[in-house]
Amino acid sequence: MARLVAEIDALGNLPDGSEAKRLIEQQVDATASTYREACRLEGVKRQPGAIALGAILTLAGIALGVWAGVHGGLAVWWLLLALPLTAMGVFGFFYELSGGKNRDAEPPESSAPGATS
Repeated sequence: MARLVAEIDALGNLPDGSEAKRLIEQQVDATASTYREACRLEGVKRQPGAIALGAILTLAGIALGVWAGVHGGLAVWWLLLALPLTAMGVFGFFYELSGGKNRDAEPPESSAPGATS
């Protein structure tokens, strides 16, 4: 927020029609957009159970893959289960760590930055 205020102050000190003022206006727009996105993601709730499940699936897939690799022979067929299990666990872990479905949902209008009641 301090950066946005500083850029707006700098914008007011520049002469109208100058190239520098146009560039600072673009920078203010970009900074405001970044700030708006940060405010939107501020209320995202993470699901600790889903994060733990992703970590468990990842570790189980790795363990199964190592076991199958060490035993060789027909045990290698267990890699058909270990690889998707690991991939699903990694995806689920990082998806939920970043907010999951809560991140993708649109926030209510009342919680949007600059909204008035």
